[in-house]
Amino acid sequence: MYNEDTGYKKTFIAKMRPEKKKLPIDVAREKMIYDNPRPSNTRGDGKDLLRFWEHIYKTKKWNKYAPFKKGQTGFCIPYVLFKAKNVTDWEVRKTKWKKGRPIAPQTKHPMGRLFHLTGRAWSFIGDQMEGEHFIIKHSGEVPGFIEEAKRKLSNAGELGAVVKDITGCFPNMEKGKIRFALMDTLEQLRRERNLEAVAVPSKNSEKCIWITKATKRVAKNKTVIPFNDLLEIMDFALENAFTKTLDGTLMRQTRGIPMGDPNSPGMTIITCAWMEKQWMMTLDSDTKNRFIARRYMDDILMFYSRSGEWDHERFLKDFERSDCYMPPLCLEEGQAGTFLETNFQITSANGVRTWLKSNPSKGGNWKYAHYGSHSSKAQKRAVLVACL
Repeated sequence: MYNEDTGYKKTFIAKMRPEKKKLPIDVAREKMIYDNPRPSNTRGDGKDLLRFWEHIYKTKKWNKYAPFKKGQTGFCIPYVLFKAKNVTDWEVRKTKWKKGRPIAPQTKHPMGRLFHLTGRAWSFIGDQMEGEHFIIKHSGEVPGFIEEAKRKLSNAGELGAVVKDITGCFPNMEKGKIRFALMDTLEQLRRERNLEAVAVPSKNSEKCIWITKATKRVAKNKTVIPFNDLLEIMDFALENAFTKTLDGTLMRQTRGIPMGDPNSPGMTIITCAWMEKQWMMTLDSDTKNRFIARRYMDDILMFYSRSGEWDHERFLKDFERSDCYMPPLCLEEGQAGTFLETNFQITSANGVRTWLKSNPSKGGNWKYAHYGSHSSKAQKRAVLVACL
């Protein structure tokens, strides 16, 4: 899971000497991070990399948003997360057990607090995106989306549905496309809505707010992060995704969205939505009226109408070939009849039956704790209501 073919590369660090602080950051970086072992007199380690990060942090003045944490910080040991659908069935496991997700947690990252703030800002920007995209914010919106699909498509022909996954969305997405998508999204917000920054509250329960040139006052306990800094911090996160193997080897993620980074969900949501908007501009209005789609991260549910008035089979082939999502991204079949926490079934007369995702062979809803478990009563009451 962690090799050069999957976008990870063994990395060697040089010593962080005082003279490197006098160099431009890009030049200093070339003298700090290498793909080959360094001579013994210039060989550094992870501590030198952390000192270089601290230099960048101070130079960029990011400490006005959050402190650079010293002490018990460094690089976490990665792990692999397997999808239940790829391993619970023996026959499926034979071919798909290798499709685990490499996760590189950043719980020890010295910039963790800053990444938490910018991650919330990017997620807020994704939630607030306008235009023709497929974003769905959470699983609770799925039943409403299905009702919307029935209203829009029931009279246009026989109702059909496909469930798709964006294969390797996180590890395969090209960094150049991520940068351009996020930059273009912020530029559009500047141009069309006169927005300049996001104010992130200190409490997770409170919502972020937009900041414009005309904003006079910002509520207390909010950190205002301008778009330019959001882009620079995003770029740093993309280029400095490091993890440490069990033997102490430093590995750098050279391709894709950093797994385990708080900025990653927002990057994924916005970049995929930007691609969807680009694709939607290539479709005529009649085609747009014959389908409706939603995506959560890399999971997609699309309803469409079967009708002799348009070639729905060709449309689906174009979509499945990923005319929508730019290479190297591609689509694969998802679990038919299931999207997030909702199972659905198209019935006669273009009806759609829905119910909470469950696994009857295990005697109930296997994703939730049994009421007799040691989970809190408040949680079990919520689960009981959800299952009923």
